[in-house]
Amino acid sequence: MNRKNLKIKTETSVISLRELNFYAYHGVAPLEQEVGSRFVVNVDLHLTVRPEALEGDDLKGTVNYAQAYEVVSQSFMPTCRLIEHAAWRVGRALLENFEQVHAVEVSVEKLSPPMEADCKSAAISLKLTREA
Repeated sequence: MNRKNLKIKTETSVISLRELNFYAYHGVAPLEQEVGSRFVVNVDLHLTVRPEALEGDDLKGTVNYAQAYEVVSQSFMPTCRLIEHAAWRVGRALLENFEQVHAVEVSVEKLSPPMEADCKSAAISLKLTREA
């Protein structure tokens, strides 16, 4: 088979940032906003990686995951009451900052939430998509 005649179509790709650890002051109770908690954030960026990255080994054809981490960090850290709101801010900021991303999945896990239960964590997962 002649490799020059090979036609390849790139489907949606996913760039993932896993187990991003933060210490933040999110919570409904005033004590949570004073003492803080540990959080784990996971992000999946859905995009089509362009030929510049695949064939040309050029960062311009994809998302720089170090820059994506900075967006996550900056949008996650300001204190809020709900982890749902924190996840929303992260997803929205990623869509605003990376135009080639058409959907974002964000999960925020609060470790050892303050409740009367033997509970490792409480978490929310959101999937946000860019409207046409």
